[in-house]
Amino acid sequence: ADPTYWPTYVPTAWPTVAPTRAPARSMAEKVAHDAEPLPCVDSAKYSNGGYRCEALGVGWCNTWNKFGKLMKNHCPKTCNFCGAERCLDDESFYFDEIQNLQNTCSQLS
Repeated sequence: ADPTYWPTYVPTAWPTVAPTRAPARSMAEKVAHDAEPLPCVDSAKYSNGGYRCEALGVGWCNTWNKFGKLMKNHCPKTCNFCGAERCLDDESFYFDEIQNLQNTCSQLS
């Protein structure tokens, strides 16, 4: 059987016979290559303190509004956050800021 690019839910019947010739691509490279590009436009609905994306500017990109929305996720154009990394989990994120393995993105999904 051919190797898969994404993990399977059920173990495959047969392992691959030989190792791959080239190093495996990183998840960011895989997303950038295979996925349809996301539109790089700021949300018309996002605001923080009554100000929209352009008015807030780049200095606010890593801030959260009172609804728990991270600006760079809703204002990718203003924050220059349009690359493949936009689709990846934030490895530093923990639910309720409690740092244990049960509160990571992969465990919560």
